[in-house]
Amino acid sequence: MHVFCNILIQRMAIRDDIVVFATQQMEQLGIRSVSVDDICHQFGMSKKTFYVHFETKDVLLQTIISKHEEKMAEELEYIVKKKTVQQAITSWHTIAQHAKKSSDQKPPLLHDLQKYYPELFKEHERSVRRTMVRFLVRFLQKGIDEQIFRSEIDVEMTASLFVDMQKALMLRAEKQQLTPAQIRSEGKHNMGILLRGIFTKDGFDLLDKHINKR
Repeated sequence: MHVFCNILIQRMAIRDDIVVFATQQMEQLGIRSVSVDDICHQFGMSKKTFYVHFETKDVLLQTIISKHEEKMAEELEYIVKKKTVQQAITSWHTIAQHAKKSSDQKPPLLHDLQKYYPELFKEHERSVRRTMVRFLVRFLQKGIDEQIFRSEIDVEMTASLFVDMQKALMLRAEKQQLTPAQIRSEGKHNMGILLRGIFTKDGFDLLDKHINKR
């Protein structure tokens, strides 16, 4: 039993190492530019050994996407559990800077995922949307409790509006080839319209103090 557990732990460690390496390579080069041979060469293993851990390259890709989704969910969970809404709002300028960098160019991994694996890409988008809506529902309710957001808002509908608004903006940016500056300007305008519908006076004072003046 002890020997079996050690073998299982070793296999899990190798599997995790493969996921980390493949993720780094695919994020830099794209999915099609990273082969099973590349991965085997990195770890000094045969293809037969690789397929012990992952039945196909597609299974590896699905694992990578799932890890991305889990990481995002963990980061959002941390915000909900560890930060007050006031603290989260005051750090929005940092989040916005991160979002700016992400919107400037679609990572090769996501580009290839959308181009060559459209069904997996759509499922990834649906999963991200579900996670974001769940997070925003909790975030909005927490803001109501802290009297930052108005108590009468429909949190489910508002959360969906926020997520769908951002998605619509990204789609328009792709179709019309908007510049990063245009995306930020339009995003700020649309966000301002939504925020005016949910903030209390105290919420607006906080927003003006910690974000607008930046």
